[in-house]
Amino acid sequence: MTPEELRGRVEEFLAEHPVATTEPSAFLHARYQAGLAWVAFPEGHGGLGASRALQPLVSDLFEAGARGAYARHRPGQRRGALGDG
Repeated sequence: MTPEELRGRVEEFLAEHPVATTEPSAFLHARYQAGLAWVAFPEGHGGLGASRALQPLVSDLFEAGARGAYARHRPGQRRGALGDG
């Protein structure tokens, strides 16, 4: 998978799952289902079987696409750890 292909997947995902209107748990579920949580993980387990070197690109794209709301939608973060519940 190329960085350009991955960028397209993230942009499509964010268009279909707007951060501002998508419930955090639904957003994370959809992100794992799309393989965009941890791209190096196998398909069906939150990833795409892609190179681990692509994860920073995905993380940066999600953060940029979500603007300030990204913190509540990070994989591996528990809600209480962010101080909002």
